[in-house]
Amino acid sequence: MADLRAHMTHHQEATLKCGTCGHQMNRRDQYDDYMAMRLGAKNYACSGKTYTHKPNLYRHQKFCKHDKKENTNAVVSKNTPSA
Repeated sequence: MADLRAHMTHHQEATLKCGTCGHQMNRRDQYDDYMAMRLGAKNYACSGKTYTHKPNLYRHQKFCKHDKKENTNAVVSKNTPSA
């Protein structure tokens, strides 16, 4: 059911909009990632490395050599402006 809901958001009118360029999107996670990219924020960290997008953090963690217990999958800061 969740997959159907996610799919249906592609058929709805965009509800979130970047105040700077006007880029529009439907989902809050897309908006947050887009704004982080525009602001240059790197919200996800592991082993002193920071990443803008969570999938990039996951890719790093597959090959990361540090102790998995100290890996916090941390969000450094989530200070993106709201719509």
